Amino acid sequence: MKANRLFKIELAKIAHYPFFWILSGITAFLITIFIFGMAYLKHVEVNTIQIQQQTDINTENLYQTLPFFQVASWIASWFNIFFAVLIMQIVAMEYNFRTLKQHIIDGIKPNDFVTSKLLLTLFLAISFAIFVIIVTLIAILLLLPNQPNGIFSGLQFISAYFFQMLYTMIFAMFLSIATHNIAAAISLYIGWGIFEKIMNFSLNSMGYSNIASALPLNNISKIVQSPNILFNGYSEPIDTIITPEFWIASAYAVAFIFICYFLAKKRPI
Repeated sequence: MKANRLFKIELAKIAHYPFFWILSGITAFLITIFIFGMAYLKHVEVNTIQIQQQTDINTENLYQTLPFFQVASWIASWFNIFFAVLIMQIVAMEYNFRTLKQHIIDGIKPNDFVTSKLLLTLFLAISFAIFVIIVTLIAILLLLPNQPNGIFSGLQFISAYFFQMLYTMIFAMFLSIATHNIAAAISLYIGWGIFEKIMNFSLNSMGYSNIASALPLNNISKIVQSPNILFNGYSEPIDTIITPEFWIASAYAVAFIFICYFLAKKRPI
C-alpha cells in the first residue's frame, strides 16, 4: 500500500529531523518533571496529614478524589501545542520543498499523502500515550504506592489524552494543508484560539453558552478534564471520558480529515 510506504518514509524523515528530537525531548522532559512533581507534592500532603493527626489515617478519600492518571493526562495535555507545531512543520515542508509534487510525479496520489500524515499523527499520539503511562506508573510506584483501587486506578484518562493529542494534530494538519505555509498555519492556529476565547466569553455573557460550547478547539481542550481537586478538599470524581465534548470534538476531527483529503486533491501544489 502506497500510504504505508509513505508512512515508513515519514518515520525515516523525522528520524533525521533535529527539530523533532529536540521538541520531543523537551516535551518528554517537561511531562516527566511535572508528573513527578505533582506526585511528590501529593506524597508530602498525605504524609503531612498523617503526622499532624499522629495516626495511620485511611487515605482512601485522598486518593479516590485524585485519580493520579487523570492528573497525569491533564499535565501531559498542556504540551499538545508542541506536537501541533511539529505536524504543521512537517506538512508545510512537503509543500515548501516540493516533495509532495515529486510524490505525485512518481505516481503517488494526494490521498495517500494525507493518509500517511494521519498515520504519523496516530503513531505520535500512541507513542506519547504509552510514555505517559510508563512515567505515571513509575511515579505512583515510587511516591503513591498505597492507592486503594490499585496503581492502575484512573487509567482510562490516558485515552482522553490520546484523543485530545490526536485531534489537536489533525486540526494542525488541516491548517497546514489549507495554507501550505508553516508561519501562516501557526498564526492561524493562535488566531483561531484567541478568536474562540473571545467568542466563548461574548456568547456566554449573552446567554448563548450552547453556541459557545460548539466551537472546535473549545471541545478538543475539554476532552481531558481538569482534576476536580489537587490538594485538600474533596469533590465527586469523574469516571468517564465519554462526554458531549468528546463526541463534538470527534465530529470536528472527522470533518477536518475529509477537508484535508478534499484540499489535497483539489488545491494546486
